[in-house]
Amino acid sequence: MEPVILDLAEANRFIGLHHRHSVPLKPINVKFIIGLQHLNEVVGVSIMGRPVNRHIEDGTTIEIRRLATNGLKVACSFLLARSCEVAYSLGYQKVVTYTLQEESGSSLKAVGFTISHKSNSNGKWKRNGVSTTQTRLDGRDLIPSKNKICWQKNTKWKEEE
Repeated sequence: MEPVILDLAEANRFIGLHHRHSVPLKPINVKFIIGLQHLNEVVGVSIMGRPVNRHIEDGTTIEIRRLATNGLKVACSFLLARSCEVAYSLGYQKVVTYTLQEESGSSLKAVGFTISHKSNSNGKWKRNGVSTTQTRLDGRDLIPSKNKICWQKNTKWKEEE
């Protein structure tokens, strides 16, 4: 396995085919993308971007917005570890990501992520004080409205403070 450079269109195609519940991303707020290749085939992708939660957007935190693999063993852990390495080399001090509560997070634990907090979703988002549920044309939630777990990993120098 080796990292490979992908553009957003290629990454989004892979996400559309392989991500369990999220849809491809728009280019806004995407910082960088890491692809993973095995035997000349893309087997995984990680898309990093600005945190969606405005309360943690401090300029030193980056979010793994999408991560998907074709199921190849250790591909997820490989992408998580490389995503953190690149983020830290760019000066970010913390990497965060979210999973649905029914997801185990085993790959996140394997590379040193810890649970930051759990969200309690009522299935709606508020915009300008109005509750809305975002759905796709096929009826699937655009943003899964289930409870989520926020995971985080700090750089070594951040942990020592």
